[in-house]
Amino acid sequence: MLDTILQKASGIFIDGLSAVIIILIGVIIGRALGKVLNHFLSQVHLNKFILDEIKVGINLEDYLGTFVSYVCYAISILIALNTLNIMTPVFFMVVGGLMVLLLISLIVGIRDFFPNLFAGFKLMRGRSFKENERILFECMKLKVVNIGFLETKLITKDGDILFIPNSELEKKRTVNITRNAKKAKRK
Repeated sequence: MLDTILQKASGIFIDGLSAVIIILIGVIIGRALGKVLNHFLSQVHLNKFILDEIKVGINLEDYLGTFVSYVCYAISILIALNTLNIMTPVFFMVVGGLMVLLLISLIVGIRDFFPNLFAGFKLMRGRSFKENERILFECMKLKVVNIGFLETKLITKDGDILFIPNSELEKKRTVNITRNAKKAKRK
């Protein structure tokens, strides 16, 4: 009976140690792959391409590198759970929880995404203001630097950079100082 208990304990210990080693290897591989991908994408100048072509200022190089790292971490955890023979119940609980979080995130994100996108299309037509024009928004005089799909980049006279969601610019009263000054000079 003692031999059976010792065999089971040693088996559990070996499985546990194997799982820890698998997770450590997964973390090392994940970090390495994430850094290699990040370096490769920075050599390709992905962020500059996205900023120039799509006019969206996001750091996609870092996001993709981090995403690859997290995928490697998740795979190593799944392999470790499989080694411990507890993969199925834990896997379904984790995947179910992640799906719920993803669904909630999508709902919250979409709530802001579409109004900003539609307002961005309106602003890009240039009826309210265009780039390099001065506007009055929320009692602040601002210069329009870039009108993006979701947000507009503005600069204060002190040099502070503001990113205002396009839906806010569309909802609230915005006065185009540049155009009003030109109209006043004509009269």
